[in-house]
Amino acid sequence: MPPRRGRRLLVTTDLPIAAVASDSGFASVSRFYSAFKNECGVPPAVYRRQHRRPSMKSPPEPS
Repeated sequence: MPPRRGRRLLVTTDLPIAAVASDSGFASVSRFYSAFKNECGVPPAVYRRQHRRPSMKSPPEPS
């Protein structure tokens, strides 16, 4: 099962999937990918796109 940390890192950071896998305690990206897809039903990159919180960007300045 992918640790909560992996899911959280995918949603709250722009870290590459390999870094998320390593920071989550997986020795290889392929093991993280397989475990993540088995547990969540989608690959890590898809999960990130589906659950990403909108960034807090400043509104554009008037011209």
